[in-house]
Formats: sequence, C-alpha cells, structure tokens
Amino acid sequence: MVIFTKKRETNDPVIITCVGKDREQKIVEVAKELLGSRKKPVIIKNVGKDLEEGLLDLGCRHYRVDEWWDDSSKYDDQSFPQQVLNTAMLTNLEGSIFQSLREEYNHFHREYAIDIQRWKTCNLEEVEELLQKWIDNMHLRNDWNKEELRASHELFIKEREDFFHFGVYDKQNKKLIGFLVFSEISKKCLGFNVLVNDFTYKNLYRVLMLEAAKIALSLGYPYLNIQGSEDSNQYLSKRRLKAEFEIHKEHLIFDGQRCS
Repeated sequence: MVIFTKKRETNDPVIITCVGKDREQKIVEVAKELLGSRKKPVIIKNVGKDLEEGLLDLGCRHYRVDEWWDDSSKYDDQSFPQQVLNTAMLTNLEGSIFQSLREEYNHFHREYAIDIQRWKTCNLEEVEELLQKWIDNMHLRNDWNKEELRASHELFIKEREDFFHFGVYDKQNKKLIGFLVFSEISKKCLGFNVLVNDFTYKNLYRVLMLEAAKIALSLGYPYLNIQGSEDSNQYLSKRRLKAEFEIHKEHLIFDGQRCS
C-alpha cells in the first residue's frame, strides 16, 4: 500500500508512506503514475537509509541545492534527525548526564502541580482554546503558517483505536495546559504525534517530554520516538534529552529525468 497526498500551497503530489513487500518498486510505480497524471515532480517524504539507495537506483534523486519543502526548513519536520529516547533512563534521570534535566524537572514541579490524565475520547472542541493559543505563539516565534500548524495537528484530535490521548491540567487553576497524542511505531517503540503546551508555563515543553517517557514506559514501550525537528533550536532542545540513537530521513524527488 502506497499513500500519497498533495502539498497545500502548490498541489505537488507527495508520497508519504508505503507498507508491504518491494516498497521501493511500489513507490516508484505510483510516482510514475502521479507524474504522468499530475505533470509535476513527485516528492517522496521522509526516506530512511533502508529505502534511500534502492529508490535512487530506480530513478529518484536528492533535493537540489535550490529545492526545499518550504522557506522554514528543507525537509519540514525531518530537517534534523528523529530522536529516539530510552524511556527507563528518562524516567529515572540517574547520573551526572541528566543532572540539568533533573534540576529543571524538579524546579518545575516545585512551582506547579500538574495532573496528566488519559482521555477515553478527544475532540476539537475540548482542546480548541489551547490549540489556537499554541498556534498563535508558534506563528509569532517561528513565522510558521497557521493553517499548516492546525491541519497537521487536527489529524490526531479524533477518537481512534491506535491513538493514545493524554490531557495535562494545572491542578490549582483547574485548566487544560497541554495535551499529548501518541501512536505505536513498533512493539518496542511509541511515537509522538502531538505535543501542545501552554507557553506561559516555563519549561513545560521539556517537562512533558519527560512525562511522555514515563507514559511510554508505563504502557510497556522501552523507546519513545520524539520525531525530527524543523530548525536547529528545536533540535538542540531535544538533544538535551540524550537520545539513545538518531534516525536520519530526507525527501527525494521523482521527476522521470533519471529513468531509462
């Protein structure tokens, strides 16, 4: 199965994932069909090292110097490698390597009392106020497109068996200050889909990363993939969590120029 969509601004065809046998061949077969029908080069998103060589051999190519996903990042949320955390280590925070994280985590919990609850259902109305506030802040900080931010998060604000939804509450003020959405990547690894936080709570973002490691471990996952980063600041912030390993991914192009 090959899943594709189109870019919002340009309508360029985009292959976003493929599962099953002979993935490289199937991706290129679909890319050829899309190129023929849409008359535009096809973007193949988030290609890992396991597929890269095969796709290049079948006629795909890397981005040229003057090509990128958008003005903010070359490979959208994969411009910097995915970070995969050891959930037990991030739960215990033992040793000098985690000293600054321990201090930050403990300082936050001395200042705020939060409660994290797993939701049985998740709907847009429940999170709308916080989501809009977060979108406005992200737009001001990074000049990211508000519509893109909303579209990329609304996908996960729905009830589905394969989604894990958690709400984060300020106990004292009795208000929602964050929400988290996960889904399983493998039997050993849980994946982050959404982390929305109230920016008025200093260091809440990183504290919720640590809380997410606890959640993943409690659900039986030794690893948590906190995904890639759009820019260097986000990447450096995530690296403070001391990922056990990184996964490099990039986008390829199929435009028919390298086919025989």
